[in-house]
Amino acid sequence: MHFAKLYRHFDSRCKSYDRKTSHILSLKNSISIWEFNYLTETLISDLWQHWCWFCHQLILSSCEGTRARDSTLITPRAGDNSFKRLGYEAFFINRNSTPKITANGHINFATRNEPTWGDVDVFLKVVLGLRPSNAGTLTSYFGAPNSLKHLQKLRNACAHKNAETMQELTHLRLDYNFSKLSQPSQLAWSTMKNSQDFAIQFWLYEMNLLADYVTASA
Repeated sequence: MHFAKLYRHFDSRCKSYDRKTSHILSLKNSISIWEFNYLTETLISDLWQHWCWFCHQLILSSCEGTRARDSTLITPRAGDNSFKRLGYEAFFINRNSTPKITANGHINFATRNEPTWGDVDVFLKVVLGLRPSNAGTLTSYFGAPNSLKHLQKLRNACAHKNAETMQELTHLRLDYNFSKLSQPSQLAWSTMKNSQDFAIQFWLYEMNLLADYVTASA
């Protein structure tokens, strides 16, 4: 996929999520707490899933060969760059088990076993393992400090509510203004330190900015 098309699609989705964020916030005083939390958790899940989709498409397109938004050519990676093959190789790269990769191993590979593409640490490891021609650009921007790990932790806490996931969120007190969280979704509406922006607004901004940078040029 041409990076111009990829970013255009992702930017459109980010704007949609931003509108939904404002809409949910406007309902806060007119709906029950559980409804507000439910809407927030649904938005968080959608946001995370689409970020994972973007990262997956970014790697696939980079390996298959495409053009950046400035028309710079990204040459194809040598070998099989099919959807299933790349997912198969990424699985073993993420597990530090590249010696187990075989020529036909991807044939029976289940896509449900693919790594979490939106996990920044996983993304970097897979890029270094697959080595697309724009690997330098991808690792440079994804390797910079960002708060998307916080979004991932919140999404996991919403999906798996337990003492451990809540404790992980509590450790984020240094970055966000909250004293105690009774529900994971409350983190999304905590403001950033030294800022009036809600966490969810900042995550949206940051992922869109990162997507902008990595698709701009090879």
